[in-house]
Order: sequence, then structure tokens, then C-alpha cells
Amino acid sequence: MARDQRARHTHGEHDLDQRYGLPGERPGQRECGRNPDDPAGYCRQVPKQRLDQGRLTTWCALAVGTGDQPIVFTSVHDDSWGGDTNHNGGGTWPNPGDWDGLFFTGTAGGSVLDYGQVLYGGTYSNANVKVTGAAITLAHSVIRGSSYDGLQWANGASGQITANEIANNLANGIRLTAASSPTIASNTLRDNRSYAVYLEGNSFPPLGGNTAFSNAFNAIGVYYGTLGSGTWFANPTLPYVFTTNLTLESASTLTIQPGTVVKFLAGTTFIMRGTLVAQGTEANPITFTSIKDDTVGGDTQQDGGATKPNPGDWGTIYFADTTNDAGTLLDYVVVRYAGASYNYGGGTATAGLTLDSASRTWIISLSSGAAAMACSSRTSPRRSSAAAPCATTPATASG
Repeated sequence: MARDQRARHTHGEHDLDQRYGLPGERPGQRECGRNPDDPAGYCRQVPKQRLDQGRLTTWCALAVGTGDQPIVFTSVHDDSWGGDTNHNGGGTWPNPGDWDGLFFTGTAGGSVLDYGQVLYGGTYSNANVKVTGAAITLAHSVIRGSSYDGLQWANGASGQITANEIANNLANGIRLTAASSPTIASNTLRDNRSYAVYLEGNSFPPLGGNTAFSNAFNAIGVYYGTLGSGTWFANPTLPYVFTTNLTLESASTLTIQPGTVVKFLAGTTFIMRGTLVAQGTEANPITFTSIKDDTVGGDTQQDGGATKPNPGDWGTIYFADTTNDAGTLLDYVVVRYAGASYNYGGGTATAGLTLDSASRTWIISLSSGAAAMACSSRTSPRRSSAAAPCATTPATASG
């Protein structure tokens, strides 16, 4: 890389090359977190790095490459970038976990990695790039070959994950924890050995335009039993998947966009104690269905149709007596292949929707139980002519 396209990154002095000029003359200068050894706290472009069994921890960085000249962080064994650095004539090959990764701390807000590559990390941080409590922009980059997740955003981290290739990581492509919600847009997520995106129920990233294929699960896996307040977004190749029973508590509201597909692993149930706003349209209904249902949201398990959906594949959507009846809405919603037994204390549900002293309007598709919708004796649901009654009439399948 030519000298005028890179900067030296040091601690405690302003050692930037001529691209930025002298302090006070830096095009594109931005304020962000401050290095305790560098009172000026400027975001700086960092050079191409080669690391072995180490971590690059940054307070603040501006690393902007180009399509032809990306900034590369990789293993010392990777001779495809920078030559045979350890002079062993190709005697060693790069592997996932050769080094730790890039770690952006809470004071690194405003940092940018654009047109970069981060390869073969994940030793201690469990990700090639880990961001904790900061707003970071990651764009036009390749994140590949981590020994665990490709990216991890934690502790309320935010920012942008845009137009990247996130591939060949040994766990998830992207993992979000502790209310982290970066915008995730226009990425290619492929060949990751678990979920394309894996998030705790209190993380609600805006998503759009992402492509997922050849992952173990082409999906947004949702775990951790309690959901917070937020929105689930429609993505044609990225349905949401309940990996465990999830509960929406009374103080929380979940809004689901038209066209969103929600799938369930075997036996999992959606427990509703708060407010659910699932308002689809005739052209873009909201679908709750089995993980095996490839007719919506694609072949999520990547099994090529080896498994087929059946009634009773998953539990129920259970509306407890604390559900916000006035605020809850299900409109143009389809529920398929539910009805596995769920014991809710007052009884056992074998229906797609179970109402315990709640009242709403439903559109039902297919359930394995005797009734498409099960209701307690105190429930008086309001329903349209298309809705299933609270009775023991067998449910019928929609087209």
C-alpha cells in the first residue's frame, strides 16, 4: 500500500503521515472516544496489521481502504497477504483462531472500518470483531474464518453493519447481546456453521436487504427467554426463529412488520403477557410456522426438503390474562403447524393460539389440536367471519 494511503498508529503521539498533515489540518477529522495516552483522541487510520495470538484493542480508529487496496488484519501464517512473513516457505497454513481479533471498547464510538478484511481470529473474544458499548461503522469488508462468531456486538453496542461479506465462521455470522441493535443492511451471510444472525430477545437491530445462504440456519435465531420492546423486520431470506420458549412481559411491546416470517424449533412456544402488534396486509401477511416449512422464508435448515412440516411441530402462541387486550392486534396473520402440547397452568393447550382471559381477532391456518384456537371459560373473543371460533371444530388449512 502506498505511503499516502496509510497512516501509522501509535499511542501517546501524533504520528500520522502526510495524508492527514499536521495536527489541526486533518481532512475528515472526527471526535470520538479518547485514548488515555492520547489527549487529542483523534480517529486515525490504522495500517495493515498481521497479528498472531493477539488482540488489537482500539479506543478510536478510522481505517478506510479501497476495493483494490483493503486494510487487512490476518494471521501471521496467511501468506496470501503481505507475503511469507514468517519465512517458512508455506510450511504453515492459516486457521480459525490463529489470533484473537479486533476489540472496540466503550470509548471507541465513531470508529470506522471500511473496505477491510478481518481473517482467522476469534481465540479469546470469540469473534473476529467485537464491539462493546460503542457505535461502530463496519462497511464493505470481509469477515471470515473466525473460530467462533464473525461479529459480536455487546452491551448496547450500535452503529452500522453494512454491505459486508460475513462467511465461513465456525459459529454465527453475527451475534448481538445485551440490547445491542446496530443497523444490519445489504450484507451477504454465507457458510457460517450456526445462524446467520443470532440475538438475545432484547436486541432489535433494523434489518434490510441482507442475503443469507449455506449457513446451518439461514435465519435470525432468537434466544434468551425474555423479549424486550422493539420491532421485528421483514427479510425474505432471514426469518426469525424461536430457539427456545420466549416471553413478552407485560411492560413490553413487540411490533412485527408485514411480510415477516417467524419459525419455531420443535416444541417451542410464544408466551404473551404484554402487547403484540402483528399487522400484516393481504399481500404481505405475517406467518408463524414450523422450522421445517420451506414455503415461506426459504429452506431455513438447509436440508433440501429432507424434512416436511407437520401439525404439532411447535407449541402455541399463548395469550395470558395479563395480555394488553386493547393494544394487541393480529391482522392478516397465518399460524401453521402448531399444536404441540403446552401446559400453561390452567390447562394444556394443543392449538395454534391459546387465549387465557384475552380477547382479539385472529386469522388461523393450520393446527394439530382439536381446535384452531383454544380459549378459557372467561374469554369472549371478537372475531371476523374469517376467524376460527373458540370451539372444538377441527382447523382447516389455508391454501
